[in-house]
Amino acid sequence: MQGRIAVATSTGGCSDRPPGRVGDVPLPGCGFWAESGIGIAATGIGEAITREMLCFRVHGQILQMGASMPEAFEEVISERFDKKTDVGLIGINQHGETYAHANTNMPWAAWSSD
Repeated sequence: MQGRIAVATSTGGCSDRPPGRVGDVPLPGCGFWAESGIGIAATGIGEAITREMLCFRVHGQILQMGASMPEAFEEVISERFDKKTDVGLIGINQHGETYAHANTNMPWAAWSSD
């Protein structure tokens, strides 16, 4: 393992949204971020994720503040989002360590070794 990380995300879209709306998924720092040995992807309410630049904020907690993935994920979600705003995160670091956290019961991650 060389520690190179890329992030790819997609969206199922949302109904009843205005034409031309751009959600969090294609916006670096919002729906995804990969840099310096860590990759993070978000899911949930796109407007809230975008407003908080969720993935970039978590990345900063880890790389600049020295937080672990569990500490950063849990702290940012609990401090920035109320319980009615569904969000989730999944991440991997250069050592292959993974972590996921969400404030909801929605399905937010899947993993396969195939």
